[in-house]
Amino acid sequence: MKRTIKLLSAVLALTLLCAAFISCGQTPVDNTPEAKNSETIVVGGGENSGTESGGETSKPEKIMTLVVGGENEKIYSVDFSEVEITEGGMSILKHLKEQGKLTYKADATGYLTEVGELKQDVASGTYLYIYTSVAKDADTSAYAMTKEWNGKTLTSAGVGITDMTVENGAIIYIGTVKW
Repeated sequence: MKRTIKLLSAVLALTLLCAAFISCGQTPVDNTPEAKNSETIVVGGGENSGTESGGETSKPEKIMTLVVGGENEKIYSVDFSEVEITEGGMSILKHLKEQGKLTYKADATGYLTEVGELKQDVASGTYLYIYTSVAKDADTSAYAMTKEWNGKTLTSAGVGITDMTVENGAIIYIGTVKW
């Protein structure tokens, strides 16, 4: 009887150990719904954006793209020439909120829990996930993920939104991931 209990205990312990290792190896799955509708919103700069010069319209030199994925994908083309960038990508979110173009919720550290129609749901394992086109902001770990968007390969961010680089041509894509 004692031998049977020891054997069953060993089998149970081994089973639990295997289950723990298997669950640790889970990889997240991009959970952002495919866009059924896509809307591009241009958030302009000041008086110098789009001025004529020699018969041609000049383009602002400080344009970045913020994408909020989901069924109703929103693409924000932001002229940030007059935005004070003090908190990386969060400065762009704040600017869009002030303009009445975007809503979001974040804690005091800048951890995003809602952006537009995307919401974190801990109970279902759904979290907001950020991808970037800026190499120095990309996740370089073995857990890095990529996402194709508009012909470009974006990499999961290795920094938070407040530390993300805002530069001409940068793309920040916010979607969801299921763990």
